[in-house]
Amino acid sequence: MPLDEAARILDSFDTEVKLFDPRDQPQPDGALSEQPKVAELRNLVTWCRGMVWCSPECHDVMTGIMKSQIDWIPLSLGGVRPTQGKTLAVMQVCGGSQSFNTVNQLRILGRWMRLLTIPNQSSVARAWDEFDEHGRIRPSPYYNRIVDVMEELVKFHPVDPRHQGSSGRSILRTGRKPCRAVPTGQPAKGGRPVTAERLGAATGNTIGAPQL
Repeated sequence: MPLDEAARILDSFDTEVKLFDPRDQPQPDGALSEQPKVAELRNLVTWCRGMVWCSPECHDVMTGIMKSQIDWIPLSLGGVRPTQGKTLAVMQVCGGSQSFNTVNQLRILGRWMRLLTIPNQSSVARAWDEFDEHGRIRPSPYYNRIVDVMEELVKFHPVDPRHQGSSGRSILRTGRKPCRAVPTGQPAKGGRPVTAERLGAATGNTIGAPQL
């Protein structure tokens, strides 16, 4: 569910977002890399310019399903490192009190994969009480932090000096077309305001791959 919120926020910045669903994904070393779910994951990693990883915390660590997805991402694919130099944001959800064990583990893996992991991160405590019946996160500091993390993920991407607004403000380069960052206080898609305190993709054991 946090990944869905992250995808909506990234969409408000006019980024193209694709989500990976790990259902039917085999365990590493238990299948060939040509297996459809493995091929889908690797194609997404190659396609994207940044990623968001998010996992529930189980017994104080990330889930095995989340680790399996990362293990299927090769350090080298066709002579090219598919993750090197790309940006990464990390998030986690907790069933109880807030913890940061999982995001810390994801950071270690991100560095090993040569990803530029942004400083900001999100950890949603008592997740069972933070989402409504429609799966949307309720207005709270947790939602504000997700917005803040996603905004920082976008800002960490290089700004193309050839695309400047008439006021001199830089225009963020995205996978589809140049766009301005959503101004403070203006509502993003879905009607939720984006503020300067609030923002990159995986949750519920899925990896999100935004094309920024």
